[in-house]
Amino acid sequence: MRIKEITIKNFKSYMGETTLNLDIEEDNNIILIGGQNGAGKSSLFEAVKICIYGPLAYGYQGMVSNYIHNIRKSINDQIYSSENVESFIELKLYLIVDGKEELYTIKRRWTFNKSVLVEDFLVHLGDREIIGEDKDRFET
Repeated sequence: MRIKEITIKNFKSYMGETTLNLDIEEDNNIILIGGQNGAGKSSLFEAVKICIYGPLAYGYQGMVSNYIHNIRKSINDQIYSSENVESFIELKLYLIVDGKEELYTIKRRWTFNKSVLVEDFLVHLGDREIIGEDKDRFET
């Protein structure tokens, strides 16, 4: 797996939408991430983990109350004052499948519907959305 790009919206210290290009070139294949305390380094790595693993990132088997509580705490506090509460993490990453490198986009999005947290998990291979059993297989 090789991460090409991450977009974070209203997650932890990231207010609004932030996109980081992590694509590498053949002769420049190292990415360094640095910053002062509180700049968002750990939040960035947690975002990658949650986007890929969802509830498993915290050791839960599904959308249990503790997972929902952790996500609510992870959404940037300032967004709760707005009418439309939305937070998401989107990863564009290269995976080798059957010996061929493919570009996937995975996105975990959280919204509130009548004060209930709703999580969507989306997977695309190129422009095609992966759904059903294929999506379930991908997530596991």
